[in-house]
Amino acid sequence: MSCEQYSKITKETAENIKFPELSKSVKYFKETEGGLGKMCKTVEDYAKDYAEEREKIGLEIGLEKGRSEERRNAICKMLQNGFSREMILLLDYSETELQAVEQEMFVQI
Repeated sequence: MSCEQYSKITKETAENIKFPELSKSVKYFKETEGGLGKMCKTVEDYAKDYAEEREKIGLEIGLEKGRSEERRNAICKMLQNGFSREMILLLDYSETELQAVEQEMFVQI
């Protein structure tokens, strides 16, 4: 939606006699200092909450990637030190993790 379309819709809403209460509220939030202040505060609070949530999600993703990388490094070291596949799997590493590291090591050779 373009700015022009948005302006038209909000202007029509503010001047719509079919919905007088809605029109009154839109006018208040768009055209009065008190309404603009409340709207700005609401948007700022929303942006802050959104940013905090995104930061939390980003941190969780980063931690998971770090754990995964650490597990791959451990498997790689075990393979380099002669651990058998069975031994690695007994240490709670998955077949998928083990195969991924084996493929990475094979590609590097």
